[in-house]
Amino acid sequence: MAEELSNQAVAARLHLSRRTVETHPSAVHRRSGTPSRSALDLVMTRAACGTAG
Repeated sequence: MAEELSNQAVAARLHLSRRTVETHPSAVHRRSGTPSRSALDLVMTRAACGTAG
């Protein structure tokens, strides 16, 4: 996600199906309440830096 690769590119890199790559981030978005990859990236960056959301 951080490298902004397409789902197909991530799937090829990790030797997974495209559908698997689509499913897992969708679950993360649902649980974290983030609407997009960029919003999730921001949440994760803030968490890694120790700053509040």
